[in-house]
Amino acid sequence: MGNGNNIIYWDSAVFIAFLSQEKTRTKAELAGIDQVVEAFDRGNCVLVTSIITKAELLPSKFGKEEYKKLSGLWKRKQFQPMEITESIIDLANEIRDYYATKGEKVPATPDSIHLATAIKAKADVFQTFDGGKKRGLLQLDGNVAGYNLSIKVPFDPQQKLSDIQ
Repeated sequence: MGNGNNIIYWDSAVFIAFLSQEKTRTKAELAGIDQVVEAFDRGNCVLVTSIITKAELLPSKFGKEEYKKLSGLWKRKQFQPMEITESIIDLANEIRDYYATKGEKVPATPDSIHLATAIKAKADVFQTFDGGKKRGLLQLDGNVAGYNLSIKVPFDPQQKLSDIQ
């Protein structure tokens, strides 16, 4: 999918924080987003997301300038929105069913689509702010229904994954 660069998957939560410079995010979290955007601007990473992100980002929640920022990003060559295919839906169902049969908290359908898309895209890291109350996406770091997927808050993609807590 990528061109030898890091493949970074952003879920909707990161796009919302990026566009709104969320007041609920710490300076360090916003700095992590800025580091990814700078690496993206330099061509040092590929940014991937599911097309479902577009449905989750309501234009009315952002100003015209912020939404223009998103449209500009969406048109860039190293930005790769992925269509929702039957194989992604099948994997999303497999992920949901994995946790359901264990009697654990089942990821919501949009979250499972994001996770399945990242796995199919062979993302180096899935970036999110979804820590959740009991078990959010960050708690699935390293093992999503038996699939190896690194899940972290945004950070500079030039750092080694092993350096990130």
